[in-house]
Order: sequence, then structure tokens, then C-alpha cells
Amino acid sequence: MTSTTTKGRRACACAVRAVKALNLATEIFAKEGLVDSRFDCALIVDCEGLMGRWKEWCEAKLSRKKGVPYWRLSLAIKGCKTIFDEPCKTCDPRRADAAREEWARRAFAPGFVTRQEVICDIKSRVRQIMGRKWWSSWEGKGKARVPDQQGCYELKRLCGGTLSVPRWYENPINASWGETTIKERREVNLCRVGTAKTKGKLRVVTMQGARVKRLLRPVHEAAYDWLTQFDWLVRGEVTPDHFLSVVCDEDPDDSFFISGDFVASTDNLHLDAVLAVVDVLCEALPEKEKSVLKASFDGIKVDWKGGVQVVSRGSMMGNLVSFVVLCLLNKVSVDRAVQDVYNVGPCHRKVLINGDDCLFRGNDRLYARWLETTADVGFVVNQEKTMKSTRYLELNSNVFDSKRGRMIDKMVFGFLSTESWKLPAESMTSEIFRLVRFLRRDTARWFLTTLPVRNAFRRVRPPVTSVPRSWRSFLLKKWWFRSCVLVSEPVETMTGSERKLDFCYGPPLAEPDDFKERAIRELDTVQTVSQAWEWRGKLCCPPHRTKKMRFPKAPKRIYKKMVLRAGPVLPRRLWLMQTLELVKEFLPHWLAWCPPVGTVVDQHGLVMTREWRAYPHHHQKPVLVGEWVPYYDGFAIGLRPN
Repeated sequence: MTSTTTKGRRACACAVRAVKALNLATEIFAKEGLVDSRFDCALIVDCEGLMGRWKEWCEAKLSRKKGVPYWRLSLAIKGCKTIFDEPCKTCDPRRADAAREEWARRAFAPGFVTRQEVICDIKSRVRQIMGRKWWSSWEGKGKARVPDQQGCYELKRLCGGTLSVPRWYENPINASWGETTIKERREVNLCRVGTAKTKGKLRVVTMQGARVKRLLRPVHEAAYDWLTQFDWLVRGEVTPDHFLSVVCDEDPDDSFFISGDFVASTDNLHLDAVLAVVDVLCEALPEKEKSVLKASFDGIKVDWKGGVQVVSRGSMMGNLVSFVVLCLLNKVSVDRAVQDVYNVGPCHRKVLINGDDCLFRGNDRLYARWLETTADVGFVVNQEKTMKSTRYLELNSNVFDSKRGRMIDKMVFGFLSTESWKLPAESMTSEIFRLVRFLRRDTARWFLTTLPVRNAFRRVRPPVTSVPRSWRSFLLKKWWFRSCVLVSEPVETMTGSERKLDFCYGPPLAEPDDFKERAIRELDTVQTVSQAWEWRGKLCCPPHRTKKMRFPKAPKRIYKKMVLRAGPVLPRRLWLMQTLELVKEFLPHWLAWCPPVGTVVDQHGLVMTREWRAYPHHHQKPVLVGEWVPYYDGFAIGLRPN
């Protein structure tokens, strides 16, 4: 594989690294019997050309598969999409401009009008789901919250994000790049357009003002928590129980499972349908939150090419409460179709919703009616990705085989991207061994000893306890893995400052009770709020460049003569560092300083840890034949000193 084409153009470094990762992934495909040859792209220039070549290769391989092998290969290919998430300075600016232009073509076009009877039906069904107590009964209301450090309208993430923006009534801060002052804007419906790279695609997201994010964050959490209590909403990972609930929802008229997917779901929604859902949500809110939520959806304005444009269609991806509105419109569309075809209420048929994905059982009549109800609110069904199957169910890129009663294994290769090195060591190791679980034993042994995986272990330095026990003895026999564990920590020089709370493991509570736990939570809150007050309203550059002091490599024989031995299992509690220091200084009798003899009382943040230490490997002195002579004692023959 070369890095230049026949025309002499040099390929971008991101594409070169992606090709190496895809070569390793497809070699695993070949060893698992999914493909007959690995992916090889010798002539590459940029990321777009590589993605086009990869798409052609995948379509050619999938066209030869059927049944379970098809789905195993399809899910494995989807697991490679995150390899393309690495930021590329050469290709991303050009692709981001194209994505923003495509989004503007849809968002600024005249919107469609929803029929009045559909609007009334939407309000009635959303009111039945949400009620009027979803805000007043929320347990998280009134708790202290720290603004996030993501980008907002006033500041980008590289300057500190929402946390660095002063309140509208506080003194503004001066910027060094031309603008005079920065503080919260009073306009609620003003947004900034940006892009986010996910699964190889550059998606357009909007960033609201700091004041809007501060006021609507509790509203979003309360509404989402309320929807979580319903079994039709899938929050987090999809489990086999979710799929089994749809499989068990049998009806004599059902013919197949319907796995729905939409094209640019939020961009094509009718604005009046979105506002109908927002109006129902506002019925349960106080006056201030109600006015802000209503204004954040009605008459949205974005900065566009030096001016301001009004968005006339869709719901802004990235705005708070937009995901809740998307889930509700998706659920209402399915319920309307089910009621028209089966003449039953929403509780009589099982449906699973997660954002713009849906899953339910039905027939041709229900599918045709579902196409109509989704079009009534602006959804555009993706005919290529929407699946009708009598055996397989799909939701959130997870496939369930109803005949076998289990999910099809999904291999994920996102850890091969260079962005994965920013993850903690434990999460990086878990991603590697999650893939290993789906591989054959011989393939897994080969994979764990490949150069990319060895480099990954060297860079993240995983603790031995994060390695599964079934693979621990195999890796500890490798000198290169022992060198990853035993090598001294390099000295790092980081550019920028990291705003995060310091956590550490410390001794657990000797006798935990409600009073002590409540006192610890109050101390954590005080430390968190005080730290947030120090950061708020001050510009900050997050870590963006790390320089490591490299040490000379030690000879391999040093690690070959060492063995790792496990120490005792000790209980540890996860503490906020400032809270632990206060407890040690003023309340040391609360802590269990000595390892407990029996079982440790369960408490918040309790984990069991094991320390590993290195010892020299001692070899027994060989026996010299001249120093020993055989003898017979009447029962057996043995050796004795001469």
C-alpha cells in the first residue's frame, strides 16, 4: 500500500491510517469465514475516495451472503464505521461545507402544512402520554447543576464552552479575537450551525445560547426521565428482552416484523407538528421555562453567511428537548397506524422506539398505513434501510434472530481509530475484549498479538485487573505485555487546562449509614459548586496537545526474567478527592483503614481492587550427577549425596 496515486497527489494521513485499520478488520473477517479476501486499497487520495471504495467492497461481499452469515457480515461492517471518525484537517472542512449547504437547502425551503385533524390527534396522544405531572413530580428538580463544557452560541468548545460564558447580568469577558465582550445573550431562538463527525458522516448540529441551555437542561432531563418509565422507549443498549417483547406480541393478522428508519428525520419534520408537541409539553411547565421552551422552537434563527436566516422546516438536531419531540412524534405515528388497521389502543400492540428508529409487528396494510401517518408529520421513510422480515428484527444497528431466540454477534472495531486513545485505559481494554468474545479462540490469540493491539496496550497502559481472567494468563506470558504493565509512567506536558473534578479510590466506610452517606453527598455538592464558580465566566483552552518525555527502552531480557503475582483483593470506594481529604482530616474514624476480615458492607461507589507486583523469576540450581549416587533401601530406588 502506497500513499500516493499515479498523478502524484499525496494521500491525507487520516486516510492512510484508516486503510491500515480496515486491513486488520477485514483480515479478521477472513479468518472468521465471513469474506474470502481482505480489503486492499492501494491508490488513495482522501477520505471521500476511501469511503467510496470501502462502500463498493462491502456491497460486493454482502451480495454473496444470505441468512445469518449476511447479518454477521453486515453488523461487522457497521462496526467499522467509527474508524472514519478520526478528525481530518484535509477533508473535513470541505465535507463540512457541503453538509451545511445540503442542510440549508432543506431547512430554509418553505415548509409543509399539517392537516388540522392530524394536529389535534397529535396533541391528544401526546397529552395522554405526558400528562400534566411530568415536571412537578420529577425528583431532580432543584438540584445543583454545572453547565457543560460543550460548544454554545457564544463560545466554542475550544474556549471553554457553556461553562465559560458569564450570566447576562454579570460582567462580560473580553475576547482576544476581535469581539469586544462575551456574555449570555437574551435571545432564545438564535442558534449557531456546526458539524459533528459520527460514523464517518458529518452531521449538522445547532448550538443554542448558554442561557437557553442552562434553563432547558432540567426540562429535557425531566421529560426524558418521564418517557423512560414506558416500556416502548429504549434507553441505552438494546437487550434481548426488548426484542422478545415484540416477538411475543403475536396476532393472527401479522405477517412480518417492521424495522423502520428515516432519512434526515429531524430536518424533514413539519414545523407545525413539532410545535404541537411543544405546546403540550408547555402545559406542565412554569411560566419562565414555558416561554423559553416555546421560543426555542418557534421562529428559530441561525447565523448564515454573514446574516441571519429563519428556519422554516424541521427540528434542530442538537437543541435541547428535540430528541424528546422526535421520540413522541415517532410513537404517535405508529399508534395512529395501529389504531386505524387493528382498531385497538396503543397499549394493545408492542412497539419499540429510540429516536428515529422503531420496531413493531404488522402486515402489508399496517405498513402502508404507517407510510401515510409518518408522511403526515414530515418523516421520510428510508426504503433501503427499512426492513420487513419474518425472522429478523433490527433496532439501533442490533439484529435479533427470532428463530434462534438470540441476538446476532456484532463486532465493533472503533478502537482502531486514533481518537480511541483519548479514552480511559479500562474502556479501551473493554472494547478490545468485547470484540474478542465474538472471535474463535485461534483468531482471538492471533488478534491479541498483532502489532496494532500491542501498540494500543503500550499507549493506554491497561491495568491487569481490566483484562478478563480467561485471557490474563495468556497475556502475562508475553514479555511485551509485562513491559506495558511494568514500565514507568512517562512524564507528560499538556497544552491547555482540563476542567474536571478529581476522583480517586480510597478506604471505604467502616459502618455506612444514611447519615454518613447524606453528609458525603452534601460535601460533594459543596465542592462541585465551588469549583464550578471558579471556572464560570473565564475563558479556558481544553487539552489539545500532549508531549511525552520518552525513556530509553529497557532490554527485553529484563521483562523476560520477571513474573507478575497478584496481591489480596481489597475493597475501595470511589471518592471525590477534596471530600476524602476532609473526611481523613476531621472524621478519620468513619473510614476502614485496615482490610476487613469478613464481608464488606455494601455502599455507594464500592469496588474490589487487586494489586499486581513484579518479582524476579528464580531458577532452581541444576543437579550435578557427580554429587549424588543411587541407593536402594529395600522398597524403592532413590538418590542421596555422595
